[in-house]
This record gives sequence, structure tokens and C-alpha cells, in this order.
Amino acid sequence: MKKRKWFTLIEMLIVILIIGIMLAIGFSLNWNSVDQLRAKSSIEEISSFFDTKFLQIQASNYENWVAYTGIDITLSWWATSIGYVYHMSWWDVSWTFYWETFTIMDISWDNQVLGNVTIQYTPFNPGCKFIGWNWPEINKVYFTAKPRALKQACFELDKEYCKLKAIRCPNDPY
Repeated sequence: MKKRKWFTLIEMLIVILIIGIMLAIGFSLNWNSVDQLRAKSSIEEISSFFDTKFLQIQASNYENWVAYTGIDITLSWWATSIGYVYHMSWWDVSWTFYWETFTIMDISWDNQVLGNVTIQYTPFNPGCKFIGWNWPEINKVYFTAKPRALKQACFELDKEYCKLKAIRCPNDPY
């Protein structure tokens, strides 16, 4: 009997089919993981921005060796950035924090929709103040941010201890 040196076509097709099925399963699991990681990193990006500003204002009243009297952070409806201003002694310095993966969907307090809100931090004060047009005293502000093509993330700011907190969205079934 002669020794066989090559694989038959059917054996090769079966091996290629098995490898293809394993790759398809692996890629689908990987894409779900990538989407979840992208959503988490976007949420952390917003949270870390607010945490950085909050901790900075608690620890010092200097930015680049110049004293400031406060920081205003403005959230706008349907924005893909957050504007913030350092109030220096003689002038104000404006900055914008951009991100490419998030859009602020809505801003509210007590089920009242706001177009935008300015959060005013003062040095060495754990609380903050919400500034808007002819508003009554506001204690909490909620906003929703939506990553591109993923489920939304909801946040809460309380004026007593003005640190951003991620919360469960009201319409989230999970």
C-alpha cells in the first residue's frame, strides 16, 4: 500500500470551516467587549474630568501660578464638549474639554429640562452653585450622556457636595 503525502480537499475544507467558526465566535465576543469597554472608558472620561476639577479646586486656588476665584463649568444640551472658565483676578481664562465619543443628551432638575447649566465651584468649598436664567434654588442637576451607538449614561450633581456621581438612568430596564 502506498503512503499518502497530501491532505484531501475535503479534509482541508473541514479544517478551514472549523477555524472559520472559531474565528467568528471569537470576533463576536470581542466586539461586544470592545463596545462595553468603549462605553466604560467614555463614562470614566467625563467622571475623571469632573473629579480633576473638583479636587483641584479643593486643594488650591492657583492655575499656572496665577490665583483664581472660581471655576465655571458649562454643560450644554447636545454638546460634544464641556466649556470651563477660570476666573482670575484681572481676566478670565476659558478652556474647552472635547471628546469624540460622547454627546450630552439632556440636562434636568426636578423633571424640568434645561438647555444648559453652569456649575460654579469656589476654592476650598466642597459645595457648588448652579447658575441659570431666573431659576429657583436648585439642589441637584441630572444629565445624560450618550456614547456613539451605545446605551446612555446618567449622572447626578448635588450642590452640597458637588462631585459627579454616575447613576442608573430612569429608563434603563437593567
